[in-house]
Amino acid sequence: MALSPIKTCVLGVGLAGLTFHIPFVLALPELFTLTAVLERNPETPGGKVQQRFGVTTRIYRTIEEVVNDPEIELVIIGTPNDTHYPLAKAVLNAGKHGKQNSSFVKDTAHS
Repeated sequence: MALSPIKTCVLGVGLAGLTFHIPFVLALPELFTLTAVLERNPETPGGKVQQRFGVTTRIYRTIEEVVNDPEIELVIIGTPNDTHYPLAKAVLNAGKHGKQNSSFVKDTAHS
């Protein structure tokens, strides 16, 4: 039985999102589907993902929209470090899987 690709949302379309996370997801279509991105202020209707990669995906502007989408299974956090804790907390509290490539928290108070 073949598994379905994991429906993925990438938070952030800056350096990390556009250079690492989104290309990785798009390079492995048998494992991942880029379902959505969090782009707070898209300059065009298709946003940066369509401009850079020619791919159409949902664009969300808030973390609440992301975590309330029942289709999204995995959220990759590619935002500045000081946003990791609240975003990761919202993702995990929504029962979704989360991934990020650097620290979850900036101090031990949030560990």
